[in-house]
Amino acid sequence: MATPGRPSQLRPWAGIRGRLAGTYFLLVAVTVLLISVALLTAVRQYYLDNIRDILDQQAGLAAQFYQSYLGKNPLVQEAPDLAAAFSATTAAAVQVLDSSGRVLADSTAASDRPNLSSAPDVARALAGKAATYSGSTARGEPYLAVAAPLAVDGTVQGAIRFVTSLAPLEALLGRLAGRLALLGILLILVMTAVGFVLAHTIVEPVQELTGVARRIAGGDLTVRARRHFHDEIGTLAETLNYMAAELARLDQLKKEFVSSVSHELRTPLTAIRGWAVSLKEGSVDPAYQEQGLTIIAAESERLTGLVEELLDFSRLEAGKLTLRRGRVALPPLLQSTVAEMQPRARRLGLTLTLDVPPALPEVNADPARLRQVLVNLLDNALKFTPTGGTVRVFAGLDAPEGRLTFGVADTGPGFTSEELARLGRRFAPGSRPGAGSGLGLALVKEILALHGGELKAESAPGQGATVRCTLPLDGMAPSTDV
Repeated sequence: MATPGRPSQLRPWAGIRGRLAGTYFLLVAVTVLLISVALLTAVRQYYLDNIRDILDQQAGLAAQFYQSYLGKNPLVQEAPDLAAAFSATTAAAVQVLDSSGRVLADSTAASDRPNLSSAPDVARALAGKAATYSGSTARGEPYLAVAAPLAVDGTVQGAIRFVTSLAPLEALLGRLAGRLALLGILLILVMTAVGFVLAHTIVEPVQELTGVARRIAGGDLTVRARRHFHDEIGTLAETLNYMAAELARLDQLKKEFVSSVSHELRTPLTAIRGWAVSLKEGSVDPAYQEQGLTIIAAESERLTGLVEELLDFSRLEAGKLTLRRGRVALPPLLQSTVAEMQPRARRLGLTLTLDVPPALPEVNADPARLRQVLVNLLDNALKFTPTGGTVRVFAGLDAPEGRLTFGVADTGPGFTSEELARLGRRFAPGSRPGAGSGLGLALVKEILALHGGELKAESAPGQGATVRCTLPLDGMAPSTDV
């Protein structure tokens, strides 16, 4: 019994390999059987048609000969000569019958003279039309008979009948059937062997992929599958390898993320603990106490912001991050956020400017989340722009596309090509000294995506960076859910 939650192990010839081999064997066997039956039927029909045509020609020739040369004398008188003449040119038995169906002459020298008027071909010939009939004798021997009317001046005097045994044909078909059966068995064996080889070429890569998938599920992200052939299974192997590589990359990013978050949490906690211990020792210097309390408050706020980011990221991962949309005028929101960040910019020796047109259309958005986006962007710009630099907040309208644009441009060190490629990606902290956990830009990107917007960045190392956010002007439903 398979262990719950885990795939069951397959026996070597169980599962798809057995089904493929069995299906292939059945298909080959049925195909060979159908071809053999069709071939035997076609051969039998071919020979029967040839025999029938020959007998039809001979019967018609005999009827014409009788009408042209022997019709002046009574049929009973000419019957022996007519039977003898045409039996010399054919291997079939020749019978001459009178108008009542009684046999007048028989090339087989049979002593009995039966009445054959009940035979279908004879009855039709006595009615004035040539006919063919196949049947079996009392001993079970198959035969074919062709009868033609013997007429003089439109009056039927009797009939001439050619009868040939079909036993040689049946014997020939029997020998052919035996040879076809032998050939069919050999063909089935060969094709079955080929089928097993084909099944093996399919099942072996599948079993290997299964083993690789189990090892990946067990945590071994270094294992890779071989691509045996350039087919769908080979493509599946490449896809599995790509998945393993992506899992390994994400695993490494998560480790780096955890390390970064741990460092981010440790720094404010260390400062808070250090100042708390210092203040607890009882220093009475008011300036010293004010400095300590200020640092504790600032680090507590920083710690609270980081925890809020973690909580938002957790909600985002669970799909529970919500928006409370409403009609938002962007200029006042940008102005208030820039005013809030101005003191920090002055402390860092930076120039923070705002470049917003006087009139911009409103957007249907969550103002708190938009403010969170701008604060994250400004926090990064202020953190990495050197003293004396400039940070500019801008906004505008992209009329052709019907989208509103806002963002932050700085004169800092800019992004590398690798950082631009993974900008806003989850679990991807920055590589520059002092870079945070990477949560901020990941949240920015997801918040914009929930609004139907996008996050774009332009930068070159040493030439500053411009991070641009776009929002649609219409098409946003006024729901409070994501």
